[in-house]
Amino acid sequence: VGDTYYMTGTTQPFIEEIAGVNQGVKLFSSPDLLNWKYEGMILHRDPEKWYANFFWAPEIHIKNGKYYLTFNAHNKQL
Repeated sequence: VGDTYYMTGTTQPFIEEIAGVNQGVKLFSSPDLLNWKYEGMILHRDPEKWYANFFWAPEIHIKNGKYYLTFNAHNKQL
């Protein structure tokens, strides 16, 4: 977007029983694809929703000027 690259992806912790709860999907930015800055969470876990745990393989897509986030997640309670 402009002169800035954005990236998301699977981030730790991967396995809740070992490392704790993954809090959601993170976003990073870079001016040069070498130096990355953490921008924050673009999706926070919600224990009341189906996307409560185990976030992996997020992607950001743009279509007709809108940004869309796709991701995989799991809720053990369902």
